[in-house]
Amino acid sequence: MNRDHDVYIKNIEEINKRYYNILEDINKKENDITVEVIEARNDQKSFVIYKEDSRLHLHSRFNPQREAERWISDLEVRKDRIYIVYGIGMIYHIKELINKMDDSTKLLLIEPSLSIFNQIIKNIDITDIIQNKNIEIMIGEDNDILKSFLFNNIFWDNWHLIEYYAFSNYKKFFGNTEKDIRKIVEEHIYISKIDRNTVLRFDRDWQKNLLKNMNFATQSYYINQLEKSFLGRPIVIVSAGPSLNKNVDLLKDIKEKAIIICVDTALKVLLSKDIRPDFVVTADGGELTLGLFDNLEFDDIPLIYMATAHPKILKRHNGRKILADNISGYIKELFKEFNKEVGSINSGGSVACVAFNIAKKIGSDPIIFIGQDLAYTNNKTHAEGTRYVKDSNSIKNKYLEVESISGDKILTGHDLFSFLKWFENEIENDKSNRKYIDATEGGAKIKGTEIISFKDTIDKYCREDIDVSKTIDEALKDDVKFNNHELNLLIKKLQDMFENLETINDKSQAGIKICNKIINLYETDKIENTNIEPKLHRLNDIDRYIKEKREEFDMINHVIKPIVYRVFLENTIEDSNKDDISIMKRSLIFYKSLSEAAEFTLPILKETINELIGQKENNSI
Repeated sequence: MNRDHDVYIKNIEEINKRYYNILEDINKKENDITVEVIEARNDQKSFVIYKEDSRLHLHSRFNPQREAERWISDLEVRKDRIYIVYGIGMIYHIKELINKMDDSTKLLLIEPSLSIFNQIIKNIDITDIIQNKNIEIMIGEDNDILKSFLFNNIFWDNWHLIEYYAFSNYKKFFGNTEKDIRKIVEEHIYISKIDRNTVLRFDRDWQKNLLKNMNFATQSYYINQLEKSFLGRPIVIVSAGPSLNKNVDLLKDIKEKAIIICVDTALKVLLSKDIRPDFVVTADGGELTLGLFDNLEFDDIPLIYMATAHPKILKRHNGRKILADNISGYIKELFKEFNKEVGSINSGGSVACVAFNIAKKIGSDPIIFIGQDLAYTNNKTHAEGTRYVKDSNSIKNKYLEVESISGDKILTGHDLFSFLKWFENEIENDKSNRKYIDATEGGAKIKGTEIISFKDTIDKYCREDIDVSKTIDEALKDDVKFNNHELNLLIKKLQDMFENLETINDKSQAGIKICNKIINLYETDKIENTNIEPKLHRLNDIDRYIKEKREEFDMINHVIKPIVYRVFLENTIEDSNKDDISIMKRSLIFYKSLSEAAEFTLPILKETINELIGQKENNSI
């Protein structure tokens, strides 16, 4: 048995352990590509690729190793980054990159050619790469692996850490495929930036609303109670896009024959036509959302709300309220301590995204969109009769073009574009064979949906009586509201957290003073002659206390994360300095952020505690 065969067997064994799903593709060869293994002038192995009439050396014909060293020297490799490299080749450049990585670095390697990868594993021992948990490999054109990598690793607060590189001649030989890969990466980064802007804009609103809604949350039903309650039943998600005016009246024909779930922006339109949806959804905690409910009577409609929704909306609604929380939400984790399962919804950035995930959670099939333009149909932003309707001509400097449902080009905004991509990704990643129907009759094309007029959709899917109201009543029959004993325990817990937050604030203030003193010693060149060990021990004690109060930290997370991001994480784009004074300055930023978040939260938490005490007293009357 020769050495190359031994290498191949070892590689296959490791691939089978971690990437067994690609084994069936491993021996496939592209008909239009031939790969030849040659020796360079320095006796290292290299590849020559033949495609149609083209012949291309993937590496230097003289010294592939030196070429790899030059390649890596042109990059600014940092250990906390997330790298995507298009083109594996003979691994020389990959090993140079890996040598500069540590446990904080993540790497996705993309090899577009099965033929090239087949030669790689026959000629090079890559078992160390396959075994490395910080490295993932994508072979061929299965972009799901790339999308999964981005989804699991790139978020609103770390998008700036990603680096994408296409190696050398791969761009020349696989230009179109490389462009597709780069586009997917750029779109994900773009959406992450939109998410970042949303977080930075609403951080304090969300924190305030989260606590102010506690009183309502203890008296609400939970989204978990509706889970799978409408398995296989059609649902219509009513959004407020300009095309809603075309077919909104048809909703009258499907009452009790499909679930009608309406986003808050569209409620006014429906009520003006005497259409009562089965659910209305609200998610945005900003003041503008409050105006959507002005002069509306909707107590008879169950209100599904996210934990950070505007509290005045909940106060106006005197009917059944159904609480949903984010996947990483604080309320659902808090309520678990009282054996209450709230359930979570991926908010996705818009109320329509929330409605979409509610539709999936309750098991509906098909999911039907109307008013989901995600573009400026007829240069309008929203349906006539909504609070937000305006002409998009005034914002033409902020638009981009996408494909419409008719195949033409249509204008959309940057935020709408991010929602479009969100919907497409969610639909693509749904492996349940659920049908998605775009009955909007206007707007952007949503990949993965079947485009059918709303009338034809009704004729095909919404003819059978399904007792929607009765099913909702049955799902919400269990009383999950907090009783007085549970309220007592919750109040006591929040009072303890209030005291702990006060202590965190005091310790943060102490940390600020210590950091300032140490920084001053550095800046005045007195550090060498001063014993700072007692100060460092004091900082360690402060850090230890803060780490022990994890739950309090989670409560103020909406405020502290954006603050830290603004002045700390974003600085890593241009500042990788890890000397002592830089570390101390970042500690100072952290303590200031923590103190600011605590001071913002404490009076709101006090008000929340008093409201819960009042609620308990009213229950006793």
